[in-house]
Amino acid sequence: MMAAAGAGDTGGYGVWTFGDGGLGRLGLGNTKDYCSSVQVGAELWTDVDSRYKGCAAIGSDGTMWSWGEGSSGQNGDGASTNRCSPIAVGALTDWSAVSCGHRHTIALKTDGTIWAWGMNTSGQLGQGDIAANNSPVQIGALTTWVAVSAGGSTSCAINSSGQLFCWGLNSNGELGVGDAISRSSPTIVGALTDWAQVEAGAITTGAIKTDGTLWTWGGVSGGALGDAGAARCSPVKIGTLTDWAQLSMGNFRGVVGAIKTDGTLWTWGQNSYGELGLGDTTGRSSPTQVGALTTWAGVAAGMYHMMAFKTDGTMWAVGGRNQSGCFGDGTGSGNRCSPTTAGAATDWQSVFAAHRFSGGLRG
Repeated sequence: MMAAAGAGDTGGYGVWTFGDGGLGRLGLGNTKDYCSSVQVGAELWTDVDSRYKGCAAIGSDGTMWSWGEGSSGQNGDGASTNRCSPIAVGALTDWSAVSCGHRHTIALKTDGTIWAWGMNTSGQLGQGDIAANNSPVQIGALTTWVAVSAGGSTSCAINSSGQLFCWGLNSNGELGVGDAISRSSPTIVGALTDWAQVEAGAITTGAIKTDGTLWTWGGVSGGALGDAGAARCSPVKIGTLTDWAQLSMGNFRGVVGAIKTDGTLWTWGQNSYGELGLGDTTGRSSPTQVGALTTWAGVAAGMYHMMAFKTDGTMWAVGGRNQSGCFGDGTGSGNRCSPTTAGAATDWQSVFAAHRFSGGLRG
């Protein structure tokens, strides 16, 4: 999952990746591992996100690109082929935001339409069926969408009226629609019109409202619901605080990170490898603050690790398993239970974390 701050403000940034290069997921033209960040080509980009073993990114000219594993059509280039370098997803120049799930992608265009491609075993592409698509297909005909999120096998979106819709796998209630029946078309979540941000995770979904409150629903997944409660199929508020600003629900496991308006970092969920950055390997079922710093700008929960960046532009591995160099600190192994710097760069603008690799926008 990816978190960004200010992407696109200067017309674009460089995409940099590090970690496991298998299947071409780093986009560097090969399948090698890199323990330090390496730039993907020389192009400028405005948005990037990671899926299980690949990425999708939007160029500064509004074009869409993808790389990495393509077995389920998740590269969106009309084929089911792995790509080691960015390949164009069609020729259109009106893409504005992208979110990657496990093996599918949801993207938003400047005209307010949303599109999807890749795996569709649970209806996560929103087409009313479960047929995979290796090229972008529009979800419905509405032109009022303003935010999208792709999770493990689910998808969610918010429209300009503040309404929340979800679709795809629902065996754990992760769609938030009051039952455990999967949907293959967008289905409204309740009747409220004050949703500001949504994050579809592995089997848990979270969202932040315009009043700064935090809500979760779906499966427990190691405490990812954030309130020590049982699985539920409708949104429940977590605590009473009204200062939540940004949320990242891991697509692959119940690892969650969030940032408040005061710049503090909070984590909860599974912690087998220290991925919560709390100095131990004990899971948490409610939000727990990571240290005392108030300079965190963005956080991204991966599979067995979590990454974040600060307002000074530095990148940090919050904690977890440093597989294949996914911490970007020049080493290729070793678990961490507390935040450590990922290189010396001070120009990070966003961060993503996935399965054994990480990256983001720099410049």
